[in-house]
Amino acid sequence: MNLLDWVHVRTALDWNRRLMQQPPGALCRRCGSKNPFALVLKRRPVICYRCRARQRGLSGVELQDLGGRRSPLPRVPIDGNMHRVLTYLQLSWRRLGVPPRSPAAVAFDLLALVLVNEVWREDQDDPV
Repeated sequence: MNLLDWVHVRTALDWNRRLMQQPPGALCRRCGSKNPFALVLKRRPVICYRCRARQRGLSGVELQDLGGRRSPLPRVPIDGNMHRVLTYLQLSWRRLGVPPRSPAAVAFDLLALVLVNEVWREDQDDPV
């Protein structure tokens, strides 16, 4: 199995595990999001990360660190649910041993941001 296949398999397993941690057909009671990476675990009724933040008086917008924490690049404001997906994707390059703040980590995060943003506009429930 090559590296890319391993990442696909790992992502599918993580997606499935997150689905199993929610009730069947789970979706946010406020906005209808059903992306398992965006749904808050062990919350009944089910609610997504963005709606929970808004419920707590926050904006629902998060700041994404490109290339990992303490990146030299400016933080990018993005939708809270999309932030959860992008943070999960950062785990992929961390698992591969790419050092945070490295050019490779920054490049991966920039590519993920562009691709996920494009997909997000089309279908907010699609993981990537």
